[in-house]
Amino acid sequence: RVATSTAYDLGNGSVVMIASIALPHGMASLQDRRYTRRNAQETVTGDLTSDRMVQMRLSLMFGISLSLETVQALGLFPQGEPSA
Repeated sequence: RVATSTAYDLGNGSVVMIASIALPHGMASLQDRRYTRRNAQETVTGDLTSDRMVQMRLSLMFGISLSLETVQALGLFPQGEPSA
């Protein structure tokens, strides 16, 4: 499995994170908080609800290991929203 990932600085204090991976029968992607998995029969989408969930999904599905502090620095969950 080969995963690709990148982060784009939008210049307004926001960063968009994108990761994707080809699976044996489809693909999976993560764009900011939105996780999507597709195969020939169905598409499953959902929003991750914490920095910890983003960290675990990146590690388990995409093989990308980031510290919780690094994931928190992406700013996916601004103050006042659920995190960690």
